[in-house]
Amino acid sequence: MGNIDYCEYLFKTTDRSNLYGQSWRSTHSHGVVVIVHGYAEHSGRYQWAALQLVDRGFAVYTFDLRGHGKSSGIRNLVRSYDDCLTDLATFIQQVKLKEPDRSLFLFGHSFGGTIAALFAIRSQPLLNGLILSSAFLGANRHISTLQLRLIMLISYLLPKFPTLFLNSHTLSRDLDVVEIYEADLLIGRGRMPARTLVEMLKATAEIQSRTNEIELPILILHGTEDRLVSMEGSKNFYLSVGSKDKSIELYDGFYHELLNEPEKIRVLSDIEVWLRKHLPTV
Repeated sequence: MGNIDYCEYLFKTTDRSNLYGQSWRSTHSHGVVVIVHGYAEHSGRYQWAALQLVDRGFAVYTFDLRGHGKSSGIRNLVRSYDDCLTDLATFIQQVKLKEPDRSLFLFGHSFGGTIAALFAIRSQPLLNGLILSSAFLGANRHISTLQLRLIMLISYLLPKFPTLFLNSHTLSRDLDVVEIYEADLLIGRGRMPARTLVEMLKATAEIQSRTNEIELPILILHGTEDRLVSMEGSKNFYLSVGSKDKSIELYDGFYHELLNEPEKIRVLSDIEVWLRKHLPTV
């Protein structure tokens, strides 16, 4: 790898919250990738992918969502998915100021994929392409109207009420990854807060009602053995999305975190090929 310019910093959101951001870039960057991490994790877990992309000619910017990693906020609590979208808009605005002439691609993993997809729907002109990795685009099982109303009531009365449990052994087939995840002090612990669950479901409902509005080039990635997020959500999204330039890669036997699987270099290479294909020709 050549010389890499690494930077970490805090930035303020529209409501004056402090969020932690970081970037990796080199002098030969041709495009920009903004990464949105998933629920309960943090941006530092994408360092390997960032370094690989920088070495392949892409600047990488990412940040910790509020309530995650080194950013301010109650751990794992998403009070409103609109907050996440506003924070992402603020971050991308700053990236655009630093990289005014480069194509910008948005990459979202898991719940980060939910936010990335919604951002693409609402702010399409700011992006040159969208990559969704194991994105949460719909509930794994049917939730009845009664169940949803009950969850919503609980979420407003007791927003931090514990609900779903994330089993770390379903993240990756690489046991070293699981061990590092479990020892990572920046990982959010405990069950998912009720408000976070409701906001995730509300976000996917908006996506499903507006999927056909996305006309950006899009790459969808998912593992066939993902037990955390439904692969069917990605497949249905692919069929419904309005873009004529769309691709889907389903990785046989892969778990949830594609960039932390033993064959992660294959996934990274697929991403690189797609990115290069969508850079403007000189």
